[in-house]
Amino acid sequence: MNGIAEALAVLVEAYRVTDLSEATILTYSRALEKIPTVLLRPMVDRCLETRKHFPRITELRSDAEAVRQQYFQQHPYVSCGDCCGGWLIQEQETEDGFRYGYATRCACHGAYLAKVNALGLGHEPLALMAGDEA
Repeated sequence: MNGIAEALAVLVEAYRVTDLSEATILTYSRALEKIPTVLLRPMVDRCLETRKHFPRITELRSDAEAVRQQYFQQHPYVSCGDCCGGWLIQEQETEDGFRYGYATRCACHGAYLAKVNALGLGHEPLALMAGDEA
């Protein structure tokens, strides 16, 4: 059983849902494809802890995003100390004496992004969180 099927099976069983149509199951499955696999189980756990009724797709996406943000809060990016928030500030001088500055990404920021990529957390929000609505 893949992660999406397992997530739906747990939700259906936990909420004692008996009347899901094939179309509804397909719709939920397609929507959950956008959720990184590593977040599916914690998303379901959060849903079971916080929701009284079988969740709508938007609620599942919100739960997945909350779990994703919780990871970032528990494992924030920390700069190496040689940079400023992941940026190395460089200064250069031209032949005529003009000085200018520019910034390049520090290797510590790249290492953090590689860690996030390896976990499969994705780079884009999965849902707007409370207070983020436009």
